[in-house]
Amino acid sequence: MKKVIPTTWLKAITTLYFLLITLFTSSAQQGNWEIGIGLRPLNLKDEPYTIILKKHLSSKIGLRFGLSGMYSSSSEHFEYTHPYFDTIHSFSYRYTLIDTKMYLSTSLGIQYRIGKRNSNSRFFWYGASDAYVKYHLEKPDVPDGVYFPIVMMRLGDYIVAADYDQRKTLTVGGRQGVGIQYFINTIFSVSLEGGFFYQASFSKVNHFLFAGLHNETVGNGIIAGPGTMREYEDFQLGFSPVMQLAFNYHF
Repeated sequence: MKKVIPTTWLKAITTLYFLLITLFTSSAQQGNWEIGIGLRPLNLKDEPYTIILKKHLSSKIGLRFGLSGMYSSSSEHFEYTHPYFDTIHSFSYRYTLIDTKMYLSTSLGIQYRIGKRNSNSRFFWYGASDAYVKYHLEKPDVPDGVYFPIVMMRLGDYIVAADYDQRKTLTVGGRQGVGIQYFINTIFSVSLEGGFFYQASFSKVNHFLFAGLHNETVGNGIIAGPGTMREYEDFQLGFSPVMQLAFNYHF
């Protein structure tokens, strides 16, 4: 008995086939929408990539929105024992440091074509102006504290086992750039931007300290906890020849 393919499936396969043909052979004009994945080759550590959505209001002007973020967490185990030469006094400690990093960045801007675009040309130049907001969190943490299994120290000894900063940073700024876009075909393109940026960063830093000590008042003990909160402000003005490299899809 022959297996018959339902008519509905035949219609769906035929429709999909012609859609794929249309997708790769269409000579239609560039769509009003554009979405791209951007890379920042000169800033791979802090902000390596972004997703860019553009709405072309006309052949010359477009709006664009960018969003990027990253979260990472790593742990490191520490254990240290130090005997003195007389072998009577010594100290030992162990702890686990969990290092968490997160950033979130959003941008909103306008893009404008420079000059007239030749319909036969695959290249065109454009200018771009963006305003952006970034939030960075650097959070080293010792979740279970520092364990001193043996604390036999001489009078006046002060051993710092864990010493680190937790930092929160809010950044606001703007970018003014010039880019060139190359159309691979009618639906895919590659763009490269360079330009100036200016930003102001506001940071709050909390210092943490875990230490063992020995003195006449306390004897053998542990100092643990955050120090005073410190606030910093930083202003930057710079230039990047490769501010963003993006692969785009037009629809």
